[in-house]
Amino acid sequence: MILYANPVAADTGIQRIYGPMLIGVFCSSILYGVLVVQVYNYWLTYKKDLRIIRYLILYLFLVETIHTAIAMYMMYQPLIINFGSGLVFRDFPTALPAEPILTILISTPIQVFIAWRIWRIQNSFWIPAFVCVLAAVSAAGGIWTGIVVVVIGVFAGTPQAYPAVYLWLVSAATADIMITGSLAVILLRRKTGLPSDAVISRIVLFTIQTGLLTSISAVVDVVLLLVVPHTTVNFLVDVTLAKIYAISLISTLNARESLNKGWDHHHSFLLDTGDVRRVMVMAPFSLTRFCSDFRNKNPALITRVEPLIFNAQESILIANPMPEPESGRV
Repeated sequence: MILYANPVAADTGIQRIYGPMLIGVFCSSILYGVLVVQVYNYWLTYKKDLRIIRYLILYLFLVETIHTAIAMYMMYQPLIINFGSGLVFRDFPTALPAEPILTILISTPIQVFIAWRIWRIQNSFWIPAFVCVLAAVSAAGGIWTGIVVVVIGVFAGTPQAYPAVYLWLVSAATADIMITGSLAVILLRRKTGLPSDAVISRIVLFTIQTGLLTSISAVVDVVLLLVVPHTTVNFLVDVTLAKIYAISLISTLNARESLNKGWDHHHSFLLDTGDVRRVMVMAPFSLTRFCSDFRNKNPALITRVEPLIFNAQESILIANPMPEPESGRV
């Protein structure tokens, strides 16, 4: 065992290397508590969601639980098990390589899932395909980062991992920005000039907020590596990145209930409109009520139902009322 002769130097090294990492793990643990509440609310409220969505949420929760345990052990090993050893200032924590790999196991399925929803909405191949390519590149960068950390093994070799980290985080941030921009444009095009636009504006704002949160976090992680190299300051953000991805998705799914209430406020008004309108209906609750009520009053006017984001919203194309033809033909 190697011991530091100078306790002051040892204390300074501990603070410089493990201080930011420990704070990052603390923040990640707090966010895990937020995630547990979000998952609990989702599981109780949206029991009729598509199985693929419910399985995705369950998968994310399990991986996030493993990520949290690994992050805690990443601090427990150098600060408790190897306390007093000079090796903690030289060698990476044993669990460190797992951190980027677990993060991409969370972020990549989320990005691919949202890309799939964009494809369902737009019937356009290029943007979802590009998002999936960026997600795959980010996943490759995360795996590369984990492998490089194992090969390097020591803090002194950290700069050798920078290319892999840049590939991982920059591609992830680019994918998140594309996702946010695409969803915002899609939603804005759904505006009708009706009072329901207030609901659409809320959805746009919420989408931008949650999407930018993940992309900004990834960018800040990279910037900290560039601005303060040879430190672990970037771990203030890096360890929490996985939680931010999962919470952003699940909070978006959970927001449907409150948005449903906003939609119900404009429900009766929309039933009386005669213009061709593409209006927003919040599923699974309001969509069922709206279609049932509207078909009873105007059975020929609903021409198409289109899926929108996360199977959470639907778009209904309402045709102009047609006068009854004398021949009885439409």
